[in-house]
Amino acid sequence: MRLKVQIHHILFTVLLVLGIGCGSTPCSPGNLQFGLIGFSDPESNQIILRKYTLGSQFSQKIDSVFVTAGFSRSNDTLTMTSVNGDGLLRSSYDYEIVLPLAGRIYRITKIQEEERFIKHSLFKPRRDGCINRMPVVTINQQETLTEEYFRFYLKK
Repeated sequence: MRLKVQIHHILFTVLLVLGIGCGSTPCSPGNLQFGLIGFSDPESNQIILRKYTLGSQFSQKIDSVFVTAGFSRSNDTLTMTSVNGDGLLRSSYDYEIVLPLAGRIYRITKIQEEERFIKHSLFKPRRDGCINRMPVVTINQQETLTEEYFRFYLKK
């Protein structure tokens, strides 16, 4: 009888320790990159990103930065391969992307972000590789699906 109680006690303790280490954690916020279609290389060399308070109708500018990005070209499409941190877009702001040499301004709003969670345990306590998805963005009042949840393209 005593052995049976000890086994139950040990089993309960093991399950309790494993259970304490289990749970879920929110994934990291997503970031959006943008690519360009129909732009020349010189036009893509000067990009200004203006950040606005979300939902302010572009009346409350927070910041304005020159985007330093690397692009790879395939025919008429420039895909971002590297960018400084300020050149990534988050769902908590509205943006204007300005290409002065092309005479274009794009207003980016309603960036949808799907909040995801990762299950973790005592043996997997981290959230590596877990990033929220961003499936839809509105460009100049037109809803657009993103590519692979992290990129959209601006067309000239």
